[in-house]
Amino acid sequence: MIDNAVYEFMSLLPGSFINSEGELILVQELNLFIQIQDKNRAELIASLLEYCSRDAVASRKFGNLIMSAINEFVERDFSKEDYKLIYKNLGNRINPKLTYKFIENNFEINVLEDQAVEQMSLAL
Repeated sequence: MIDNAVYEFMSLLPGSFINSEGELILVQELNLFIQIQDKNRAELIASLLEYCSRDAVASRKFGNLIMSAINEFVERDFSKEDYKLIYKNLGNRINPKLTYKFIENNFEINVLEDQAVEQMSLAL
């Protein structure tokens, strides 16, 4: 089953579509896609942050489009620097618990900044 949140997000990202494998193709030219079957809104947001933050920062052609769509979907105005921090701490599903903590804390960027400080103190 596909949650209505998927269709809501698709309306924010022109050219996105669902393929026959049940994947949401976000930007075909980047091969940027996420699995969407049986995901609720929070799980969709987690996937967007974990798998799209890199391209939001790194893609010259599509980065602003990806950032804008995610920002509008989560009702935030994350900057490129914020997306770098999101990618560093959440990208490629490196820390799913932190992803959900970030979501549950209403996307407060200090949740990720605190994590960065904690990691630095552990390294010392």
